[in-house]
Amino acid sequence: MPHRILIYIGICKISAVKDYWAMQTRVPQVANIMSSKRFRLMKRTIHLNDNTQISGTFNRFFKVRPIFPFLNTMFRAKLHTQKQSVDEVMVAYKGKTAGNLRQYIKNKPDKWGFKLFA
Repeated sequence: MPHRILIYIGICKISAVKDYWAMQTRVPQVANIMSSKRFRLMKRTIHLNDNTQISGTFNRFFKVRPIFPFLNTMFRAKLHTQKQSVDEVMVAYKGKTAGNLRQYIKNKPDKWGFKLFA
């Protein structure tokens, strides 16, 4: 159930997560699934990797790395059609906190950001 909420939150943009349950800005597709208190608890306690093993690794995706094989398997299980394509997209980001994940590509309209494949 929380995955449905996260997907809907990604589609329906509201400034704060708590506003999906607020009286003035309540979104029934989110608020009817579970309470905000339970959602915050689940979001806070979900871990994909053991945090005690993070020291000594330079992998920036250490915490989410275990889900990659599952996602690759699921994506490959889908039927391929002639209308599918994979392309790179640049997500604009001008902040400084992304470290070496942020890239500069001079030929893109958004020159600074994250390069993703869509």
